[in-house]
Amino acid sequence: MFTSTLFTVEPNDLARLDAYAAVVLFRELLWAEARTMGLPSRNVRVSELINVSDGGIDATVQGGLPESVGLIKEGRTGYQIKASSAFKPWQQSVIKMELFGDKEPTRENLGSG
Repeated sequence: MFTSTLFTVEPNDLARLDAYAAVVLFRELLWAEARTMGLPSRNVRVSELINVSDGGIDATVQGGLPESVGLIKEGRTGYQIKASSAFKPWQQSVIKMELFGDKEPTRENLGSG
């Protein structure tokens, strides 16, 4: 049985965030998890330039962990932060457009080239 506390975050709480507040919240979550795992906070980079074309990456974390846990994975992980009900990540076509635009996925734009 789940008990709601002062620290419980409900979906409606997240829905009220604008783009800047969502970035700030996600940065705090990444920093908290990094501290918990003993990862230096300098390994967490989160841009507040939310209206600048950046190739879709809003935050990165350089792992250096023995294994992946929670939000932070082994190696370098990039995150894209969205704060809009218009974004529908469960739709494959939306994800493809967000990641690749009008281009088809290739070895180069998948990062394995």
